[in-house]
Amino acid sequence: MKCLALIPQTNKFAIADHQWRFTKSKSEYIAQKIRHTISVFKGEWFMDTELGIPYIDKDDVRAYMHRRMILTALQVRIGEVQGVERFLSFTSSLDKGTRILRVDFVVQLDTGDTYGDHVEIGG
Repeated sequence: MKCLALIPQTNKFAIADHQWRFTKSKSEYIAQKIRHTISVFKGEWFMDTELGIPYIDKDDVRAYMHRRMILTALQVRIGEVQGVERFLSFTSSLDKGTRILRVDFVVQLDTGDTYGDHVEIGG
């Protein structure tokens, strides 16, 4: 699978030798797809309105329910990415001072490789 490669920290197109770089492996492609999926809200990207995590209005639910819904939505969306076999770990922590929810996860890909990342929500 080939697609234009993105720099993970900035989501800018990767360039090598003054040319656009494509993903080098299926594992890199899947990892990029996971990062993209969890970086947008569902319906936000016009090319695929099913991509992303659902937006949950914090005024509609209690705080503990809101957190549980976010964690469930993240697990479901990450698990739905084609090429993700299973979760190896999924943990979350809430910094009450900054109101940032951090989710760390590691998944096994169908290539046999593992991919780990984190998401920070709130603030």
